[in-house]
Amino acid sequence: MSSSPLPSSINGTVTLGLCLLLWIGFFVVGSAVPSDNLLRHVLNEYNSPLNRAGNMLGFVFTWTWSNILWLCCFASLVGEYGRGSMSGTAALPSAPAAIVRGFFIFLAMATGQLVIVGTISLPPSLIENAGITADPSIVSPGQYFRIATFCSFLSFFVGFKPSVFTSFLSRVERFAGEEAAK
Repeated sequence: MSSSPLPSSINGTVTLGLCLLLWIGFFVVGSAVPSDNLLRHVLNEYNSPLNRAGNMLGFVFTWTWSNILWLCCFASLVGEYGRGSMSGTAALPSAPAAIVRGFFIFLAMATGQLVIVGTISLPPSLIENAGITADPSIVSPGQYFRIATFCSFLSFFVGFKPSVFTSFLSRVERFAGEEAAK
């Protein structure tokens, strides 16, 4: 008994839709829920362990950089499954490869934050005198929107067109080899 391509197509469409909904959900949560209040509850020793654990879980989904990690992975998956649905070929999307490409974009952006600003972004409640000066280690909602959409765009792009990702890695490898030879 041979299987028809319909179930595979339906599974890909369902996965694509689920990844898109998850990306939207994480984007909305990241832009609407302030993580510093959650972290304050995690650090409050008078809260119950269950309350602290629940707030820590919320913090993992809302803190700027952990939220952007999720967005990068989901955007890359949307690109991977979107490419598969648009091409109409029988090639199966590779979810693990897409997640690795999204994670790479996240690492590149987080590294850029560390190199340019010198620190990771922190919730304002952890920074002394936050709000008095324009501290680059605090990510405002507008900055979050710009970072999240840019990271998501890059992740979608490398998910949709993996050859860009592999070409970039080849260039880095060649550059590293040339520098080591000097």
